[in-house]
Amino acid sequence: MRIKYRWLSLVLPLLLILASCSSSSSSSINGGAGFLWLTAQGNTTVQAYTINLGNGALSLNGRAVGTANAPTSIVITPKADAAFISNSGTGALSFGGGISAYTINSDGTFKVAGSTVPVSDSAAQPNTCANPMGLAIDPSDKFLFVACQGTFGDLNSGAVFVFSISGTSLAPVGIRTPTNNGTATGSGAVSVAVSASGNYLYVANQFANTVSSFQISSSGALTLLNTYPVGIAPSAVFVSVAQGTIPAGQYLYVANTGSNNISGFAICDAANASSCSTPNGLLTPIAGSPFAAEPGPVAIAMDPTAPFLYAADEQANQISQYSWSSGTGVLTPLSTAMISAGGSPVALAIHSGVAATATAAGIDYLYAANLNAASVSVYTLNTTTGALNVSGSPVTTPSQPSAIIVR
Repeated sequence: MRIKYRWLSLVLPLLLILASCSSSSSSSINGGAGFLWLTAQGNTTVQAYTINLGNGALSLNGRAVGTANAPTSIVITPKADAAFISNSGTGALSFGGGISAYTINSDGTFKVAGSTVPVSDSAAQPNTCANPMGLAIDPSDKFLFVACQGTFGDLNSGAVFVFSISGTSLAPVGIRTPTNNGTATGSGAVSVAVSASGNYLYVANQFANTVSSFQISSSGALTLLNTYPVGIAPSAVFVSVAQGTIPAGQYLYVANTGSNNISGFAICDAANASSCSTPNGLLTPIAGSPFAAEPGPVAIAMDPTAPFLYAADEQANQISQYSWSSGTGVLTPLSTAMISAGGSPVALAIHSGVAATATAAGIDYLYAANLNAASVSVYTLNTTTGALNVSGSPVTTPSQPSAIIVR
């Protein structure tokens, strides 16, 4: 998944997200293949690709399907039967914004499901969203959370909008929840992530340089828990994934685009003997946080099978590589701390590939969407060392690829 970002009122080159990675799982999608979906702002489309699970190569899968103006972030439901795309610029349909919905066919192709939905709430005079950005879905597939960046000068415009999900239909839940929490400016909410339990939501506030934590009620309503300072211009929040016997959701990582580092927090989401006797969704900074990155980190991905984390560094045209400690959450640069990407990598996704054997390391695949190069870079990922290696030539895409997700 990927989110674009703006610095104050100036539209900068696009970012994330999405920073989202996922592995193949049982769903309505054909389980014999891997799939990647990519949004492109240049021609306002989403394109499906088939992943060769033996070598990670991408092949076009059907025709591109239209989005609304400036597709920014993409999510897939846990059952993998529907997808939603945020279209930025504004939440008003007159400007081409809103949320586009799709059914996912068994061959991995998308089918448009109805009209684009405006990002607005259920107030008597509905509030609408200026600049919908990041998306997240809770594990129970009940709610879609939309980060609304808003504008720097509008105090309450940076907010989270919540929708209930029924198939591909969306209905607003309550009134928008501003994330400024006492700041004198708009917060600039750009990225959202749901805890593994589905009980808590975390929001990156790009203008305020903070992350907000919220409790999610059974109805989808949000209650602010706390606000945490992070680096400058946080652009993506990412909850750690499950790996073998290691449960998902132990840690939260934040890509700070303006300060060139990654903030890390332990999440009190599941009871444990060391730091979380009673789950409450609160965050505790990880020792050594923030962790240095190359200039302009905008997206984060973790390998689904091995303890490694990666960050797309848009301004450096690099991908930073880290080993990850499941016990402490500490990130340690690999001996080769970075690898070159195309021009302006803004989104990452990782798919599991070839399992390890007694004589050979496992190989997974990392994909990076390069905004200015109009391409996707493909890498093999050694699950023993974490090292990335370029695999073939970049795959040409429509101009301004903005978000990717795999399944």
